[in-house]
Amino acid sequence: MTRQIPSCATKLRVGQDDASPWPHLAADPEHILEIAVQCMHFGLCSEAVDLLARKYPSGENLVSEPGMPRPQQYPLIAYYRGYCRDMLHQDSGSDYAVSSKMSTVYAFPNRAESLDVLKRAISANPKDANAHSLLGSLYMAGGMEEAAMAQWKAARELNPAIPALLRNMSCTALLSQKSPERAIQYFEEGTKAEPANAENYLGLEQALRQAGHSPQERAEALQKFQGDRPPSNLVFQLARALGDAGRYEDAQEELAKQSVSREEGGVGVLDVYFEVKLKQAQVLVDKKQCAEAKQFLEHLGDPVPQLSLTKDALTRALQSARIRKATAEIESPCTR
Repeated sequence: MTRQIPSCATKLRVGQDDASPWPHLAADPEHILEIAVQCMHFGLCSEAVDLLARKYPSGENLVSEPGMPRPQQYPLIAYYRGYCRDMLHQDSGSDYAVSSKMSTVYAFPNRAESLDVLKRAISANPKDANAHSLLGSLYMAGGMEEAAMAQWKAARELNPAIPALLRNMSCTALLSQKSPERAIQYFEEGTKAEPANAENYLGLEQALRQAGHSPQERAEALQKFQGDRPPSNLVFQLARALGDAGRYEDAQEELAKQSVSREEGGVGVLDVYFEVKLKQAQVLVDKKQCAEAKQFLEHLGDPVPQLSLTKDALTRALQSARIRKATAEIESPCTR
């Protein structure tokens, strides 16, 4: 069924009595921006302001994506409203002031029009950290890495606690492969600005690995996570780092004590358990302790109650082509 959505192109005036489109628009502020942009293209900035300033319905009956902010709390709505008021030579100060204080979570500028909108906001208030941060994201979406980093650095000077700001800077520095140490600096700042954001800790561990830091340092970085419940991918990576550090029992304990999901991105507890165990076997082989390594591998099918890994599950996994190949490669030096 096609929803009736107000459109400047169809000359449906904002504020008419037909209320059916408003709950639909209230569920996603990006829909409102799309229509506002149409108004702007037709030179109907007054209609765009009406649309962007409207009080949209809220409540439990409003269906939207989890975490999606209401239009009244969406910074891009306020930035566009201020821009349109500028075009009408009206006072836009309150709009820019409000938008500079809103949360930027779930705000992802992607329209060409956002470039002028955010630049005007910065011109109106050069100390608007939100505008700098969002403009940086817009530049990055267009592949303009240096311009993005310049805006993000400006935002960082003003408010390093903007959600995902330091993570974005860190990931960009890491992916550029120019300076993992710089990425480490940004990620460490990110863990302080957003102590419950697991991506900062996972990125820090990756940057430490890329820079050649020890497995022990990588594990310690992950163990500093301060959220209520670490996500499965963080627990899995911590177990791997502990395994790399030779702390095999600690790795297994981390898998056991955390309430991790059985699957995360296609990887489960069983997979990580075998990764750690095979590392342990490889160390024995590297030390020329072939008898101990063989005995160790023979017991890989033993049940692990603390991880809820049964003998049947372990036996099936050991029969997989991937595990059989891995164990054969580990045993190979001992059969020569």
